[in-house]
Amino acid sequence: GRPRPRARLGDQWSGVSVRQVGEGDGLGATLARVSRAAGAADARDPRRVLTQMTRRPTHATRAIYRWGAIGLAALAVGAAGVGVRMAGAASNIRATARETTDAAKQRVFEKLPLAQSQPSADLYMQQRIAQLQQGSKFTPPPVPAPIFEEYQRVLRVLQGRPGVELQSIMISAPSCEILLRVPDTRTGEEIALALSDPSMAVAWNLQRGASTQLTFKGAFR
Repeated sequence: GRPRPRARLGDQWSGVSVRQVGEGDGLGATLARVSRAAGAADARDPRRVLTQMTRRPTHATRAIYRWGAIGLAALAVGAAGVGVRMAGAASNIRATARETTDAAKQRVFEKLPLAQSQPSADLYMQQRIAQLQQGSKFTPPPVPAPIFEEYQRVLRVLQGRPGVELQSIMISAPSCEILLRVPDTRTGEEIALALSDPSMAVAWNLQRGASTQLTFKGAFR
């Protein structure tokens, strides 16, 4: 007799089992069976196509992926820019260090020309330092006289005394001198007493003169 529609469908679609469904909604029942069997079906099973189509990314999902990729690319470019700037800063620091070292070596070469012709200038300098340390005993220079401090002490003695006129002051290592004009003898005696205090770095001595014209001379103790 005539082949049934179910048999003709099976002949046209190889690998698909054909089953007659006794349901009022045949299409709905068939799709439900396909959905239940999709998880256990073989990857080559044509029925998986129906469920895979429902899992394809939508337009909105593809847009999210696209903007996410753009964001990652921008982040990568920004990180590369930071890396370039940091590398540039490190390069500048190294260049400055080299310039400073070269300038210091040049000053050494000006004082010790032989150092420049040595295979290792650093080693040569270390050897020279050791030789100097083993040679004659080093004598430090004398401590400089506290000239500025003594100026301050003298001015503190004179300030706040009405009628006192400082005509000249000279404080140096060889000799020191102060010329004053005072309003009276008592003021001159008070100043002479204050300048003779042991806290003064100079031993001041009052020279004879007029009662209102005083001359102090001295030297560092």
